[in-house]
Amino acid sequence: MGPFFQGIGVLLIILGVVDFITGNFLGKDFTGVAWSPIALGIVGSILSWIGGKMNGDKGVVNDDLDQK
Repeated sequence: MGPFFQGIGVLLIILGVVDFITGNFLGKDFTGVAWSPIALGIVGSILSWIGGKMNGDKGVVNDDLDQK
């Protein structure tokens, strides 16, 4: 479930960046509210962080080699 949350989080961050660029530089705001890039970035960051915490094997190096 962790990689799923990380993937959704990255997609939301990318959507926030695209919304910011199109709204400020291209004049096409596709969400209609000024705070949406900030909200998308924050929610995406939180989901990515939660997904990273859910990966149980992350950081485990040579765990099977220590058993005798």
